[in-house]
Amino acid sequence: MKALLITSILTLTMLQGLHAQIDTSSLNPEDHNISETALAILHSDINDGLYGPVHSLLIVRDSSLVYEEYYNDYTRDQLHPIYSVTKTFTSALVGIAIDQGLIGSVEDAVLDYFPDYPDILHNDSLKQAIKIKHLLSMTSGLGSEVGVYDSDNYVEYMLNVPMDTIPGTVWRYSAGNTILLGGIIQTVAGESVEDYASQYLFPKIGITDWFWNTGPNNLTGTSGGLQVTPRDMAAFGQLYLQHGHWNGEQIISKAWIEASTALSVDFARNNYGYCYQMYRFIDTAPVPQLLQTNDLFFASGSQKQKIYVIPHFNLVVTLTSANANADAILEQVLLAVTDRLTITSDTDNITSQKGLSMTSHPNPLKQSTLITYTLDQPQHVTLTLYDHLGRVVDTLVNARQGAGSHSIRWDTQGAPSGTYTCKLQAANTSVTIQLILK
Repeated sequence: MKALLITSILTLTMLQGLHAQIDTSSLNPEDHNISETALAILHSDINDGLYGPVHSLLIVRDSSLVYEEYYNDYTRDQLHPIYSVTKTFTSALVGIAIDQGLIGSVEDAVLDYFPDYPDILHNDSLKQAIKIKHLLSMTSGLGSEVGVYDSDNYVEYMLNVPMDTIPGTVWRYSAGNTILLGGIIQTVAGESVEDYASQYLFPKIGITDWFWNTGPNNLTGTSGGLQVTPRDMAAFGQLYLQHGHWNGEQIISKAWIEASTALSVDFARNNYGYCYQMYRFIDTAPVPQLLQTNDLFFASGSQKQKIYVIPHFNLVVTLTSANANADAILEQVLLAVTDRLTITSDTDNITSQKGLSMTSHPNPLKQSTLITYTLDQPQHVTLTLYDHLGRVVDTLVNARQGAGSHSIRWDTQGAPSGTYTCKLQAANTSVTIQLILK
């Protein structure tokens, strides 16, 4: 019998009043259907450098902080640059300003919010057609912002940029779009974006310490200048998971949370689509294959700073790093969720308990297990085992099979202890289950 040594890896302590919406009284991952064994393996692999330089990993499920670990000399209270995750904070502040009536709607013309700039260059019909929603979704049509940070007025520089495309037709990643969003907030609020956030967002969710850089004309660095702690990032993700509600107060309207996290641009770049200053995985990307419903959305910053929100799992995952393999880490966290159903099916060809069921040995496994599945019609089937790094361990079945129930035994003798994924593929349908070998 194999035995897996689990070292003490969970440094979970009380939050001392911070982020009271996130409970720390029940910190056992198993209490929230997350495998402690799988997290121990992930922790060990991170320490061994298999995912690159990770700085922190936090997991919140069911409003409980179930995993918190810091790596490479980073600490809990250390402010961390979140780069373009700042853009998602900016989007939240736009939503708050709309809720307060300071901004009319995302359909408003951008130029209407800059009356102090009457002599805008290249002020043609295309530029006049830019709406706030185009800035949020990075489809403004504005040309390159190269040189903006060398200017003494970032907003004026961006307003003078000539148009490249029709607003709303072409996605192009642009810090300049977010600079203009910051300019709008500053105009309607009558104060810097940082000061606005310090009243209506940060203290509401327990963010008490931060750094936010400031440019000329007291313009807050809305495209990438914010530093907060990983716990602050988790709190922000939890706010979105809770539809903008926190400790009895609606901080951001549910309508804005829904609108800003909906897919606006499906450009399939690196498996992602774009929302309002945040991302979603497209359905064919690898990560959604581990989800019952592809409702995951996330904030993303340079060098792989991430806030992942998965509503149907009631899960928030926060990662800080120096270009770690974020998607691979997220996949391992999702595989550790023991009550997940990973169904990605357009047909009903696989019918036994939605595809794949364990019948002989309980999970975790010891020496062998019988895998049973049912087909409602003859078709070609593959049944493949992967290790925790996504490498193929064995192909148990690769053949055309008839309708009915089928079984295959996996003999685990000689296999290292750890977390494995078993994937059943039939036609265009695939399902997976997690196997933990002790």
